[in-house]
Amino acid sequence: MTKLILIRHGRTLWNSSGKFQGQSDIELSQEGISQAEKLAENFPVTHIDKVYSSNLKRAYITGEIIAKKFNVPIIKDKRLCEVSFGSWEGLTYDEIHEKWPNEIETMFSTPDACLEGSEMCIRDRKENLSLKCKNVALKLY
Repeated sequence: MTKLILIRHGRTLWNSSGKFQGQSDIELSQEGISQAEKLAENFPVTHIDKVYSSNLKRAYITGEIIAKKFNVPIIKDKRLCEVSFGSWEGLTYDEIHEKWPNEIETMFSTPDACLEGSEMCIRDRKENLSLKCKNVALKLY
């Protein structure tokens, strides 16, 4: 049976400052690299066959650290890329709230909303994530 383990990238400087990242290609901070190393050391399984990663540096470096631990290939797949937050990227919650007060509140209260300033609808984000995971799982066979 195939097991798919999903992990989130380590911390970035934008995470630390509360900025929305989306598809902005932000690298891991030193703390994020340490987090990825600790994850690799304490991974929940003893064997993996491959690591798939988005093409964003923060995800790829996290995956690369894990792939090295298990001596397996890492495969970049841009379909795994974070959703775009459009004009919101690089801004903090407060900055977004100042420019788009209704939309940022809607993002958290109405799951199917389409948001001004953000490139995708929330319902599309969920559907895209589901499709991306299914596509990657199918590649395993």
